[in-house]
Amino acid sequence: MIFAWFTAARLFLGRVPEIVWPVLALAAIVGGVLLWDRWDDAQVVEKINRERAAASAQAGVESAEDRADRVRVDLENKQARELAIARAEASEAAKAPEARSTLSAQDRALNCERLRQAGLTGGAKYKELCR
Repeated sequence: MIFAWFTAARLFLGRVPEIVWPVLALAAIVGGVLLWDRWDDAQVVEKINRERAAASAQAGVESAEDRADRVRVDLENKQARELAIARAEASEAAKAPEARSTLSAQDRALNCERLRQAGLTGGAKYKELCR
């Protein structure tokens, strides 16, 4: 079968004039280069997609860790805020009515927390107001 195909191709190519041979050779070279370029591009694209998938999986793991850290920090901040508000309310409730602050307990606790985060906890007023 293959021998018959080669024989038919040889007979056909034997009838092609010599002027056409350079054109056929050029067409074969250009076709080969285009075919190789397309195959090479497909390999490069496949490699890039594999690398991107690996990087994406790593980023997903890091994102999950970051989200877990944020949730933990948010929970700690919420608990600290609620504790500060409860302390401020208890402190105000223990005072005589005429000595109570005009600020709400939430505002007072927020101000105390801001002072604490700024590192301004050494003053006498802080110690008095933010026990």
